[in-house]
Amino acid sequence: MTDSQPSPADTPPDHPTTTPRRRWGRVLWHLLWLLLGLLLTAVAVLYYWAGTNAGSQRMLSWIANQQQLIHYRYVGGNLRDGLQLDHITVKTKHIDVMVQHAVLKVGWRSVLQREVHFRQAELTGLAVIKKTPPSGKPFDFKTIKLPFTLRFDDAVVHDLQLRVSKNPIIFSEVVLHDALWAGDHLSLKQSSLKHSAVAVDHITGDIRFSGLYPIHATGQLVVPALSRLGLSEIDLKATGTLDTLNGTLKVAWPDAAVANVVVHPVRDHVPYAGTLTWQGFAWPFAKALRLQSTQGQADVQGTVQGLSATIHTDLSSRYTPKGQFFAQASTDFKGLEIQQLTGHVLKGSVKVNGRVDWAGGVRWRLLGQSDQLQLRPLAPQAIAGYVPQALTGQLTSIGALGATRSVVGAVIRQDNGESLVAGVAQLGHLGQAGVPLWVDARWKNLRRTVAGVGAIDSQRGRAVVQVHNGTTGVDVHTTLKATSSLVPAGTYQAKLGVAGSALQIPLLRYEGVAGALAGSAQVTLAQAKQPLRWQASVQTTGLDAHRLVASVPFKQITGRITASGQSTAAQQTIRINPVALKALLVRDEKTAPRPVELIGKGNVVLLMNQGKTHGLKSFGVQFDGALNTPDVPKGSLIVKAAGTPQLIRVAQLTHRGAAGAIDAKGEVRLDHGAAW
Repeated sequence: MTDSQPSPADTPPDHPTTTPRRRWGRVLWHLLWLLLGLLLTAVAVLYYWAGTNAGSQRMLSWIANQQQLIHYRYVGGNLRDGLQLDHITVKTKHIDVMVQHAVLKVGWRSVLQREVHFRQAELTGLAVIKKTPPSGKPFDFKTIKLPFTLRFDDAVVHDLQLRVSKNPIIFSEVVLHDALWAGDHLSLKQSSLKHSAVAVDHITGDIRFSGLYPIHATGQLVVPALSRLGLSEIDLKATGTLDTLNGTLKVAWPDAAVANVVVHPVRDHVPYAGTLTWQGFAWPFAKALRLQSTQGQADVQGTVQGLSATIHTDLSSRYTPKGQFFAQASTDFKGLEIQQLTGHVLKGSVKVNGRVDWAGGVRWRLLGQSDQLQLRPLAPQAIAGYVPQALTGQLTSIGALGATRSVVGAVIRQDNGESLVAGVAQLGHLGQAGVPLWVDARWKNLRRTVAGVGAIDSQRGRAVVQVHNGTTGVDVHTTLKATSSLVPAGTYQAKLGVAGSALQIPLLRYEGVAGALAGSAQVTLAQAKQPLRWQASVQTTGLDAHRLVASVPFKQITGRITASGQSTAAQQTIRINPVALKALLVRDEKTAPRPVELIGKGNVVLLMNQGKTHGLKSFGVQFDGALNTPDVPKGSLIVKAAGTPQLIRVAQLTHRGAAGAIDAKGEVRLDHGAAW
């Protein structure tokens, strides 16, 4: 061995030795691949479960077999895109929850936070059914905790039925936003529910199902029946517990009204009590009347079976001054019982009681008593004279309104002996077009003072009015006692028909102390600048014109007059067609009346007083005919005259007959009989 040969220790090995760092890197690399494989496998399995219909169906079947609380049937879909389930039932000891059909989209919290989380849900036919019969015991506020957290981001429930009492409560739609039930705490935001009679929108609040179930919620209440009156929404705030719930309602109508109510939702018949106050309030119904209240208050208490209310308020309208009113009433939701309604208005007072029913049509019977009600200022000027100066007596109103027949009646019996019975009837609902309407009014001892006529005293009378297709028919008859007025005692009857501006009077009859008169007429009512025009025919028998107007010197007028004319408020023009009249000319009390027979035609112009003074102001007459009277030869007669009720100026009086001719002019004074 020489020194130049290397030693065995210095000879390098055939394979270099591996370092620990490189060995751990290789292990880590293999682990990463293993984890990636497991992750891909998990993703594939998860995709199979959540992304395919078959996988989702298998997983739901597995979940259903692991518990007995919830049962359902798979219809279609998957967890990723949305599931369709039906025949869903949740059975507990006391309550069952059933859903006919559901479309569900599961949220991410169902995977990461182990919640029952639905991004979107649409449930149809949700029923909450109480299985135990009523025990009669107070509601047991047991703590209710879900074994899981239930969350709905957005959900809609169609046809929700709460069958926890004899009569189910049905909501046509419930919308949930951000609804969360965790443990005993349920909260939601901007949700809503709709009932046939009421709806609540923008519900935000929470409730705890422990203790007495404290609750706090806000929302907007919508009552469809009030929406038609312009009341669109009511701000609602509820606090307290489910045993005693305190609510505040604020109404804008558009004026403000505030209600505070206390409700006991879980007590028998749900008793409640509340107070509604208002100030400067314009009532939204009957807007044409402009009903307004300066301030008022209503105290209400009741249950689901009915309520009673006491109301204090002032009230004014477009036609009536402000009055003070007090009312006590109750309702069973089928009708309204008015125990007392008292009003101090129109310088008098009125008290009313009775009942109004609306089940199966509207019916009412109201009884009242009035004391010195001043109604005349409210009446149109044309009929003010026929309205009582003060109404004091018994009042009755009855009625029934239906789809096929409507009847309304009123009775007024005044303390002075005057009575009025009136009724309105119509086939169909009241006000229905194209259906006949009848009005029937009867009276006794009707006493009035009419401008231009004087005092009238009607012992009895009746008026019947029929309205149909734009035409109106009227039949009136009455009996008048003797008074100091221009209207003589006797029986009067008139029939007339109105169609547009045409007035037909087929019958106008009088029989009484001043003789008898019968006639007919046709009238075209005034329109715009066109005056009233008329035609008439009158038959008289022993008519005493002297009793009608003392200054007219004729009585026992018998014969027929046919005339026509036109009329305005200031002037009446009359054209007399051929006339044949017999009468007695009254000169004075000491001289016997002279028989007179008049035949011919003529014209009459009457000027009427205006303003506060009524009646005839002056007149003008032209007549061409014949006048026959004892001691005067028969012949033709021409008269031209003008004057007033006290003085007649004769411009021409010409008589030509077998004995010769007479031409005269002059004056006739009628202040005290006839003198010339």
